[in-house]
Amino acid sequence: MILELSTLFPLRCMAWMRRLVLLTNTAKMLSYRKERKNKMACRILFLIIILGILLSTINFSYAKEISFTQDDRDRLIRLETKVEEGTKSLEKQMVEGQNSLQRQIDDLKTFMLWGFGILFGGMGLLIGFVIWDRRTALAPAVSTSSLAMAR
Repeated sequence: MILELSTLFPLRCMAWMRRLVLLTNTAKMLSYRKERKNKMACRILFLIIILGILLSTINFSYAKEISFTQDDRDRLIRLETKVEEGTKSLEKQMVEGQNSLQRQIDDLKTFMLWGFGILFGGMGLLIGFVIWDRRTALAPAVSTSSLAMAR
């Protein structure tokens, strides 16, 4: 089994090609692993930044007890008196407004009653005039017809 050089060369070439393919695949796998590690590192860094922002916005002073001073008490008393005065003046304005509105409604009712009174009075006068006019217009005819019947 003596192999010739021409037959050995292609085999050696194939072996080198296989080695080359294995090396490139290994390099690809290593670069994929590095890329995957980089993505994971970016994700972790992003989460750390987001958590840092969220934690920096939290105000821890909510748990502290707020001291209530005498100045605060005096300020609240002044505020309470101002609010009471404001409500009293507002109630006074509302009562004045209601009285004014009621006066205007009464004036409007009076005006309407006078208007309807004059209207119906005028209509009554007109009907009375028409009846009176008919009597006076028919009186000569009735007298002549009664004379004609008497004859």
